[in-house]
Amino acid sequence: RPEELINKALDTSRKPFVARDGQRKGNSNDSQEKLSPGKAFYKHLMNGVSNMLPLVISGGILMAIVFLFGANSFNPK
Repeated sequence: RPEELINKALDTSRKPFVARDGQRKGNSNDSQEKLSPGKAFYKHLMNGVSNMLPLVISGGILMAIVFLFGANSFNPK
């Protein structure tokens, strides 16, 4: 079966599949679909959350390191 699949993939006499316009699905930046204000706000909010995630994680790691050493660990007394 693997050889049959490889031969099918390498066969140039077959025509490639082309989707009709009505069958297009997925995320494409070409389509300028109009979003409702609520959905647009949600989309921008989630984009901001994705961009902030590394900062939040690094802040949590830094806080864990500080708590590991303790608040009074650098006290000279």
